[in-house]
Amino acid sequence: MMDADSSAGAGDVARQCEVWNQKLFDTNPLPMIVYDPGSLKILKVNDSAVQVYGYPASEWLGMSVMDLYLAEDRDAAASGLGEARDGDFHHAGNWRQLSKDRIQLDVEVFQCQIPFDGKEAALALFQDVTELRRAERDISQTQRIAKLGSWVMTPPENSLRWSDQEFRNFGLEPQSAAPTYEEFMHLVHPEDRQTVSEHVAQALSDGKLENCAHRVVWPDGSTHVIQAQGAVVLDRSGRRQFIGTCLDVTEQKLVEEQLLQTKADLTKAQEIAKCGTWTLDVANDRCMTTSAETLQLFGLPSGAAEISSATLFERVHPDDHDLIRQARARAFADPEGRYDVEYRVLRPTDGQELIVHSMGQASFDAEGKPVRMVGIAQDVTEKRQAEERIRRLAFHDEVTGLPNRSLLRQELEARLGVAPAVCQPLALLLVSMSRLRDINFTLGHANGDILLKEVGMRIRQAVKPKDLVARTGTAQFAIMLPDATASDAAARIRNLVAVLEEPFSIADISYGLGAHIGIALAPGHGTDPDTILRKADVALYEARQSGQVYAFYEPALDPYNPQRLALMGEFRHAISAGQLELYCQPKANIRSGEIIGAEALVRWQHPKYGLIGPDRFIPLIEPTEMIHPLTDFMLQAAAKQFYAWQRQGFHIPLAVNLSARDLNEPDLASNLKYLLLTWGVEAAWLGLEITESSLMVDPAASIEELHRLSKMGFRLFVDDFGTGYSSLNYLTKLPINVIKIDHGFTMHMIDDKGAEVIVKSTIDLAHNLGMTVIAEGTANREIWDALAKLGCDEAQGEFIAHPLPAQEFISQLQAANFHFASRPEGRAH
Repeated sequence: MMDADSSAGAGDVARQCEVWNQKLFDTNPLPMIVYDPGSLKILKVNDSAVQVYGYPASEWLGMSVMDLYLAEDRDAAASGLGEARDGDFHHAGNWRQLSKDRIQLDVEVFQCQIPFDGKEAALALFQDVTELRRAERDISQTQRIAKLGSWVMTPPENSLRWSDQEFRNFGLEPQSAAPTYEEFMHLVHPEDRQTVSEHVAQALSDGKLENCAHRVVWPDGSTHVIQAQGAVVLDRSGRRQFIGTCLDVTEQKLVEEQLLQTKADLTKAQEIAKCGTWTLDVANDRCMTTSAETLQLFGLPSGAAEISSATLFERVHPDDHDLIRQARARAFADPEGRYDVEYRVLRPTDGQELIVHSMGQASFDAEGKPVRMVGIAQDVTEKRQAEERIRRLAFHDEVTGLPNRSLLRQELEARLGVAPAVCQPLALLLVSMSRLRDINFTLGHANGDILLKEVGMRIRQAVKPKDLVARTGTAQFAIMLPDATASDAAARIRNLVAVLEEPFSIADISYGLGAHIGIALAPGHGTDPDTILRKADVALYEARQSGQVYAFYEPALDPYNPQRLALMGEFRHAISAGQLELYCQPKANIRSGEIIGAEALVRWQHPKYGLIGPDRFIPLIEPTEMIHPLTDFMLQAAAKQFYAWQRQGFHIPLAVNLSARDLNEPDLASNLKYLLLTWGVEAAWLGLEITESSLMVDPAASIEELHRLSKMGFRLFVDDFGTGYSSLNYLTKLPINVIKIDHGFTMHMIDDKGAEVIVKSTIDLAHNLGMTVIAEGTANREIWDALAKLGCDEAQGEFIAHPLPAQEFISQLQAANFHFASRPEGRAH
């Protein structure tokens, strides 16, 4: 039992402890608060709490501990604060609090149970870890941005701690589970687990883990790439710790793979395009490249990453060295300029000669001196060969191999485009082979092509080496004779014709071809390719038409010119514009001299060229559909004029010309019927003239159509009789009323006995067939009298009158003392 002195001593010690505890409470740098565990009311605070939280001492005693906490943390914090235990301080959690000035603090709370004023109370100690948490958050944010997680593994049990980002790197929510080595290996891609296990074992043995890259499979099934590094260290207690980082390099690996693929694609593209890259070090005159294609082009070994220009020049054709030097000089002289040159490479590895196209761009230093040039080198051998093949196809005939019309034209341009002072004569021959179609139709086009080749070879052998031979059409060839005069051309043609007249042997058949040749000369016939070609074509046409072997161009025989072509285009407008006028040429009875009819003719009153005769425009439009509007105009004008004369008391039959196209017009008969109804004219007073050649285009159809017109009452004329080689058999079948002898026979019958015989035979033939005869071309009294002696019925020509404007027809003939037949019988003359 303790005695009184002992008891007094113990009390002194207790009081001394209480004083020390009070002193520790008051002077503790950390905020300390005594509170009631049940109500959480504050009972006492130290000076540090006053300073940290900013509440004066007078306010603390009415506050609750919960007033210090952020509203979102109060419920959780209250449960922890009510669990104060007697004895040492224990950790009660990490919470967010607010000072009186509303400054947020991150606080780590420790508490214990103590006696206070004879009751149980709780003592809370608050450690401000705001800066620590901010640093931790910064580290976590940095790790998140960098995708860099950290980990600690404690051997031998291999327990793990992960940072928040480490969880994210494995596709997990931060702190969502307690990490284990087994869980980590489960997340590693199955194909990489053995490798990772070996790396970890090696690291634990060597103390270091470097660049261990492996795949992990996230819970969502996606695959990512992690790169781990680490080292084995000792903690404060001397235990081994394996610490390290894991970096998510998925995007980096993807970029690397893409770069590798791009590099592979570029290498493949260079291989396909036969195009390599290079860099020139200007100062050292050395070429650097890692492009396999560049090395391949020059036949260099694959490891030759740096080559001197001298080495490259050894492989360039000697004739092309200056081309490269000049191209470099241009590129180095102008910062905006480009290195662009094409040269030949003699590759020693296989002996090939390649055509290489190099392009580059130089870079310059601050003083404007070239220091570097980057460029490409491409093998364009096949491209140039293809271009040459295309050029050959474009300018040469596929069958004969000879130049074609395009190349001929280029050569003509080159020859004719020189200055007049140095101009030399030139002859152009167009050769048309006859009867080639027979070979194609009989023996096939393959044999026809063989024949064409043989013709081309013969022509080539028959001319001089400097002469140009071209194939310009299906069976047409051209020969350009430079420095040849007209007499030179004529002399050369005889040899050419002799060569072509020799029979050709095709498919064991000896076959002869005919040839016609047209010749045009420069500068006499023209000084440009178009003109010379056109005029040679006109001469060729004349040679064929006249049955000659060859013909020189003659302007008098050339009906084709641009003005005539323009007239053809303008003719469509001429009718609607009222520019066509009706002219009439009278026909006279040879026995009585009276005017018994007229031929309706047309004139074009052109606003620019004045009065144009039919010979200038009818040949152009007759082969076209434009002949139909002209025929309609002439029929309407003739019917209207006959009606007008009839009202004046004159009954003058009019004859209108029809073309072969008009005869084939299905509506011809019905149109004529409507014409007669419109003007009240009888068909017998309107004659229809058809040329002999028109009848022979389609004799059977012509016979049928003419019978239809004859039944309608029209008198039918055969114009230009004797020029169309018509069959007398057809003539007997046609319902013809009148034959008109062509003026070519009539005008020469006085001086040409043969022409007189033809005129007499025609008159006799017509009379025997019951037809009337009109002689065109009656130009004078002598012809008139001769026709009368031969028994010709009627005459038409200058001796009677030129074609007259329809409105002046009667007045001018009356003024010339001509008499009109008094109402001739109802028929057209």
